[in-house]
Amino acid sequence: RFAVILRDRMVESRSGARPGFVDVSIHESLTLTDDHNLSVYLGSGYIRRRFYSQILPGYPSDIFACKDGYVAFVTAGRGGRDFAGNVSKLIDRPELETHPLFTSMRERVLRQREFDAIVKPWLESHTKEEVFRRAGELELGFGEVPDVRDLLADEHLRVRGLWHRDDGSVIEESADGVGWVQTGPPAKLSETPMRVGPAAPRLGEGNDELLRAAETAGLSGAAGRSGGTSGAWTASDSGRLRFFEGLRVVDLSRGWTGSLAGRVLAELGADVVKVEYARPPHTSISPAYFTVRQASKRSVALDLRTESGRELMLRLLARADVFVENFPPRVMEQFRLRYADLRERFPRLVMCSIAGYGQDGPNGYRPALGMTMEPASGPASVTGYAGEGPLKTGQTWVDPYAGFHGVGGVLAALRHREETGVGQHIDVSMQESTVPTLDWFIADYTLNGRLHGGDGNRRPGMVRGTYRCRDEAGRGGDDWVSISLRDDGEWEAFCRATGHEGWLSEPRYVDAEARTAHHDELDELITAWTSERSKFAVAALLQSAGVPAGAVLKADEVLSDPQLAARELFDRVPVLDLGRVPIQRYFPVKFDGLGLSTKTPVARFGEHTVEELRATGLSDEEIRSAMAGQELFDMSEGSWHHPELKAAREQEFLDYLQIGSVLRRDADYLERFVEAE
Repeated sequence: RFAVILRDRMVESRSGARPGFVDVSIHESLTLTDDHNLSVYLGSGYIRRRFYSQILPGYPSDIFACKDGYVAFVTAGRGGRDFAGNVSKLIDRPELETHPLFTSMRERVLRQREFDAIVKPWLESHTKEEVFRRAGELELGFGEVPDVRDLLADEHLRVRGLWHRDDGSVIEESADGVGWVQTGPPAKLSETPMRVGPAAPRLGEGNDELLRAAETAGLSGAAGRSGGTSGAWTASDSGRLRFFEGLRVVDLSRGWTGSLAGRVLAELGADVVKVEYARPPHTSISPAYFTVRQASKRSVALDLRTESGRELMLRLLARADVFVENFPPRVMEQFRLRYADLRERFPRLVMCSIAGYGQDGPNGYRPALGMTMEPASGPASVTGYAGEGPLKTGQTWVDPYAGFHGVGGVLAALRHREETGVGQHIDVSMQESTVPTLDWFIADYTLNGRLHGGDGNRRPGMVRGTYRCRDEAGRGGDDWVSISLRDDGEWEAFCRATGHEGWLSEPRYVDAEARTAHHDELDELITAWTSERSKFAVAALLQSAGVPAGAVLKADEVLSDPQLAARELFDRVPVLDLGRVPIQRYFPVKFDGLGLSTKTPVARFGEHTVEELRATGLSDEEIRSAMAGQELFDMSEGSWHHPELKAAREQEFLDYLQIGSVLRRDADYLERFVEAE
């Protein structure tokens, strides 16, 4: 949607024409959300495997049962810094504050079931509301695991005005029992609120109007053509989008969601300055994790805990058009950098704030990460298997999802500022961005009273699943192919392609209803066939027969995928002490065949601090004086591949290999994918 908005409103060539064709690949758009697995591989050579719904690194990162439901137990938030002290308080076991399972992350990783045995009795004796409230008091980033009914009755979402009636009006009471409802916009704009409604039209309601318009245009009832120009399109001399050239963005984000918004704006053409907060991200998963999120930006290092650091930040904002941040509201309040602190001083500034629960409401102060916001937004309640509890998907896709909503809000706010000269605040809630992904489940509950749980990959009337395949390459197994047979035609094509024509006359599989009733035995039959073949052979055979099928790719297979290579999804970017690393584009859209590549390699930590501060009018002496009281990391003291850091990472992954959450390590990964600088 944002790509089409760009085409229609913001993209111009040097001749003033707009591109006529926007090319968006679902394959590429979803591949960019595999940021974590790709970064783990490029920094270490380790291949992750399916391992419940946990992600790396650390434990716990899972969903636990409590007295009346489930809670996402994740050690995020400020309270997680003293995990032993705060979790022992949470479960009323202060004597465990010095227990190795509480003081050592490594012990928890290797002895997960022992840790579970300690915390589960307390969780199972308390309600999810009690757990959530108490964890919040200790500033632990736990998340609830609501189903659709819980979301409709949620007080925070009610106060935030998420739920709307068919006519677009806000539901001010509990939305459970109201009937059909729709979700409001995922981003709240302070000056130009997004409209909800009008009510959905009746089927075919606009046909007559469309025909009249076509006749008026002299098209004799033909469909007509969309706007745009033919021929090649050049955005600007720099190859970027002209609207964004000259725009300055200050990016104070951390993690993924805000960093994605900043990088997308950079690759659209904006000049993005990434402000690092005091320390560089020496994480267990290598420099590639940092690189993929901070490429195309320049780097400034400031300690915002100091008054001089804040004053320098204000100088940067004085030259900015857009300010992106994704800290919890209380942190920005401590920095005195909330929109209320900046609006009068910088009336043209567009500020985008992305937080787990938004900027206000009963839960607005709570810490949150993608790991907790996926369960808290409802998807985990319908993920998993029949008769079992909810599961996370194992990937923090909520982060980029919310980040793109932030980009959309910035586009709308910049357009408004272009017309009025006035900036505004964009409040993006990760929870409210994600709840609409449950649209089908929400509709079925509000219209028909049906509440859904997990049911694997199944859908009524279809034969679908992910099936084990032969490990033809001998690289550790865990090979799978996904197949989705949506109707009788695809079922017939599948049977003929696989040499099972006899299944077509079998009464148990004669129609969609029968196949749904006998899905378990069909899964066994299909697995018996796929397990004798490689996933690539299965996918190629079925696709050639017109059957939707795809091999489940691991990180190294994504990086070597010929389709993604042909589409130029990956750019090679220099990484300090490593080489030229392939990283995925964060805006994988092509305008008239032209994509937007990574603009610049990732900067060294704080590389542009002096340069940027000089541009604000400060002398070198004033800069030295202002920076004197800040405790900032000096890259000359070490590097991403310092021997001690490498040794710590290696031990961590050996532990993951031991417990089975890592499949293997490719010793030749650098030779395969990283080029020397």
